[in-house]
Amino acid sequence: MQASIEHKEITAGVIKKVPQVEVTVAVQFSEEERAIAERWNLGERIVVERDINAHRLGKMKADQYEYQAKLAHLRLADLLRGPSRHVVDTPLDAKLYQEEVVEG
Repeated sequence: MQASIEHKEITAGVIKKVPQVEVTVAVQFSEEERAIAERWNLGERIVVERDINAHRLGKMKADQYEYQAKLAHLRLADLLRGPSRHVVDTPLDAKLYQEEVVEG
């Protein structure tokens, strides 16, 4: 297994132009690792519990939060499909997220 993590500054919003950081996690699994994950149904295993960033959260209605929060988590299936992107509010948040991914 080989992993890489990249940080990229982006801007969210058309009018307000909110600076954010996109963290991309890419993992290359061997065929054996993929087979093990499939055999043991590990795809739904949560690698990192992620929060929704403040910019996206501000746009959500209250009843959407619970559903969207479940989708925000990084699962093994996400990494098996390809690079996973997660947007955070600050460079510090990006660094903390990276540490969580590495520990996960």
